[in-house]
Amino acid sequence: MASDLDAQPLLRPSTRQAGTEGTTATVSISSNARISITSLPHSASDSDSHEHEDDVDLTYTYAYGPSGLLGLLHNKYALGCALFASIGGWVFGYDQGVIANVLVMKEFLLRFPVGAWEKGVLTASLDLGALVGALLSGLADHYSRKSAIFWACIIFIIGTALQAFALSIFWLVLGRGLAGIGVGALSSLSPLYITEISPPELRGSLLALEQAYMEGRASVKDPWLIAELKGWRRLLSTKYRDRTMVGVIVMVIQQWSGINALLYYGPTLLSSFGLGSSNATLLVAGGVGIVQFLAVFPAIAGIDHWGRKALLRGGSIVMGCAHLVIAMVIHEDSDDWAGHRTGAWVAVTCLYVFTFAYGLSYGPVGWVLPSEVFPTSIRSKGVALSTMSNWTNNFLIGLLTPGLIELSPAWTFMVFSTACFLGYLWSTYTVPETAGVSLEEIDKFFRSSVGKEDAELRGEIERELGLTDVIRRIWEDGRTD
Repeated sequence: MASDLDAQPLLRPSTRQAGTEGTTATVSISSNARISITSLPHSASDSDSHEHEDDVDLTYTYAYGPSGLLGLLHNKYALGCALFASIGGWVFGYDQGVIANVLVMKEFLLRFPVGAWEKGVLTASLDLGALVGALLSGLADHYSRKSAIFWACIIFIIGTALQAFALSIFWLVLGRGLAGIGVGALSSLSPLYITEISPPELRGSLLALEQAYMEGRASVKDPWLIAELKGWRRLLSTKYRDRTMVGVIVMVIQQWSGINALLYYGPTLLSSFGLGSSNATLLVAGGVGIVQFLAVFPAIAGIDHWGRKALLRGGSIVMGCAHLVIAMVIHEDSDDWAGHRTGAWVAVTCLYVFTFAYGLSYGPVGWVLPSEVFPTSIRSKGVALSTMSNWTNNFLIGLLTPGLIELSPAWTFMVFSTACFLGYLWSTYTVPETAGVSLEEIDKFFRSSVGKEDAELRGEIERELGLTDVIRRIWEDGRTD
């Protein structure tokens, strides 16, 4: 059978703008793949260009078709792999949807009487386990992404079985902690795996699928070997520090935006709106989950088109304003909800607005950014550390929210509003735009050479495999066209 490489390559040199360095050429090597090759800097004259003919930089990226929904349909294999990997997000989303309502069920409270502190511990135990699981995801460097995902699923199944047959709070907490280990590992491994199988123009859309699964609910080679800590210390070195801060802070803001406080304690928070019956409260809480799930679909369609930065900035402003209005309504009307029914429904509407804005911004982008800002050589550890940041703050939210609500529902929403406005400032001045660029090109924003170093290592591997000559022939054929 003839290979796609046997086809005559077609080359379209890009138009050089005055003052730009290098020339980019797009080479068609198969029916649905392109290679973009960039030459080293040279002058505009043809004679000067030929003098540098031997200095071709074989750094390239692959593109496999259009971005967005059309791209997903065009790349069925990548879509299928991403769908299955995204189930890792569903297991966490399902727990979020269940625990919020379980905590207010009469049958549960009769069998397991708990106060505010016990509720916090029970809820946060999964997050504490997930923090450990995020660290264990480093095993993917020693074994494989697929094997690590498999064993994370097994651990989650064991944890859920313990919860199903629990006879006391102790066994519930233990089961949730064990399930959390599986969830934490999957929350790191799934986006890592999706990033590595995705072409640049589809990374955002495919990673947003995991967020859809989260909302659709109805390396340490061996973690005990401390010698591997050297790899983790690299994340805090000058070369990687800025990237690490982006991965860590996006998770801090994602959690302190208040989304998981709402998902964990939705019915409890909504009761502060004076909605009356518990059935009405549960119905409104269910609507929050539906809104968040629906918001992810425009994110899938547009995350690569609009860009990460625009979504984060817009989402931060909308979420912050929604929380601020809720805090003001509770402060003014909570003493007499019966006489201020309109205020209660204004608060509910703002809650839906917040949820939609989150599902369109920090929901998917929070998982996209960490997997994009780190170079290949340290990506698994960078994503793991970012995921640990997520679960650490998730744990704090789960533990502290019941006490905050008892202290002051209005100030609880003010805390979340402040975090969102800080997120706007951070995303405006600190976050790089990663949409549609190769993982190595992000070097330019951070003014570092780590991506180039990874590319050089990749070049060595390509030379060993004999790929360099193939790419050079394509380049030279295009130059003579």
